Amino acid sequence: MDVDLKTDLPQRSASAAVDIDLSDPSAAGGYGVVPGLVWAFRIHEDGTADALAVDKPIENRHDGWLWLHLNLADMRARQWLRTIELPAAAVALLTSHDNHQQLHAADASIYGVFCDLTRNLGETGNEFAHLHFVMTERVLVSGRYRALAAVGQEAAHP
Repeated sequence: MDVDLKTDLPQRSASAAVDIDLSDPSAAGGYGVVPGLVWAFRIHEDGTADALAVDKPIENRHDGWLWLHLNLADMRARQWLRTIELPAAAVALLTSHDNHQQLHAADASIYGVFCDLTRNLGETGNEFAHLHFVMTERVLVSGRYRALAAVGQEAAHP
C-alpha cells in the first residue's frame, strides 16, 4: 500500500478495491470497513490498546471501547457517519466545518470541536485546524479535514 503524504491516508490499488455497504453497518454486528478511516484502536478494559487495520471490517464488541479517527474530507466517511448509531446533533457537528471550540453533553454522549495545530509532512505547522469528535460509552469517533499535530502524536503513542 502506498501512502499519499498530502492526506496521510493509505491509497489502495485498483486490484485491492473494497465494496462498502453504507446501508446498515450494525446489522452484521460491526461497523464494516469504515470509509475514510485514518486509524483505529480497540482499548481494552485493562487500558491496553490494539491498533486495528484500516482496510478490514471493525467489529463492534463489548470488551472495552473503540477509537475511530476519520478523514472528514472523504465524503464517504461523512455518509458512513450518518448510518451508525450516534445522536443526530453530534453527527451534524462532527460532519460540519464548524471552527468554534465547543463541548456538548446530550443523549448519553459528549461531542464537540477542539482546536489544534496542523501537521505537515510529520512536522507541526503554525496554522490552526479543528478536531471534531463524539464519544459514547463504547466508541470515540474523531475526525479532521486537515492533518492535526496532537492527534498524530496520539496515534503514534496509544
